[in-house]
Amino acid sequence: MKQETLDFVKEKTAALIAAHSCSAEAKAAAEKWLAAVGTAEEAEVTKAYIAELEADIMPIDGLIAFAGSEAGVGVFGAELAKNILAHAK
Repeated sequence: MKQETLDFVKEKTAALIAAHSCSAEAKAAAEKWLAAVGTAEEAEVTKAYIAELEADIMPIDGLIAFAGSEAGVGVFGAELAKNILAHAK
């Protein structure tokens, strides 16, 4: 992987870890990946990290339902939830 690409993925991984909406499993996989970069375990840990990210993808219908719910408002705040809901529809 080119250094520029690696730096970009590291930056986005750090942002994921810092996001309040990041699941505990995704955070753990992201932290493990950052720790494995440049080691013999990197390829194996990268596969597990990608699998966790794929497992956390929310289909659009699920996003619409979540953003329109009280739980969505609790996570995003009322205004952002409204904007996400409108965009998703």
